Amino acid sequence: LALTTKDGIALVPTDFHVDWRRRDDGVAGNMRANQLDLDVLAHLAEHLPLDAGTRKLLQDFAPRGQITELRASWGQQGEKLNRYALVAGFSGLGVLARDYFPGATGLAGSIDLNEQGGNLKIDAAKSSLSLPAVFPEPDIAFDTLKAQVGWKNAASGLSVNIERLSFAGPDASGKAHGSYLYDGEGPGEIDLEASIDQADGTAVWRYMPHAVNADARAWLRRGITGGTAHDARLV
Repeated sequence: LALTTKDGIALVPTDFHVDWRRRDDGVAGNMRANQLDLDVLAHLAEHLPLDAGTRKLLQDFAPRGQITELRASWGQQGEKLNRYALVAGFSGLGVLARDYFPGATGLAGSIDLNEQGGNLKIDAAKSSLSLPAVFPEPDIAFDTLKAQVGWKNAASGLSVNIERLSFAGPDASGKAHGSYLYDGEGPGEIDLEASIDQADGTAVWRYMPHAVNADARAWLRRGITGGTAHDARLV
């Protein structure tokens, strides 16, 4: 499929397959595609018969980027999505942060997930992350970002395991590993260990989590006027 709308939305030639089956107890489907442009699809969604909830999700998170070798499946009973799976590669991926959901720009890598959990691999150049559940400051910029992250969904909540994370950016370079638990209430619980190879002292305040009160964060911003840190350890 290839198309160009009168208002200038262009979909490059794309090979895809979709099947949709209605059953007595719900619906199920599968989808494959060799490439997808999320920004183009989000604009095309204005012309599709989507429900109000889906339209709001697209507006709230504004997904963008390119998806390659997509494989997806799902099963729904009534209004409940009880089964889903997704495998894909991506580049230039971005999504707006909202509530406790993280945001990002410029990500590249792959993802493999289902209703029980998943794994995410990132190998990106110029990019950024926004972690509203952890840091008050909106964006963390990177020149390079590599990560391997796994997560599990359970009745007790969401658990995230950061197996490996390495980064370099204008403020700092280093690596980290740790975990994050969220039971549906409050900001959750984070257990993180990081080593910083080099960091700009004037940027320290930006990386203080919510657990550090606003007065302390403001003091760090005013009080540290210069300098660099080397071989630092953060727990």
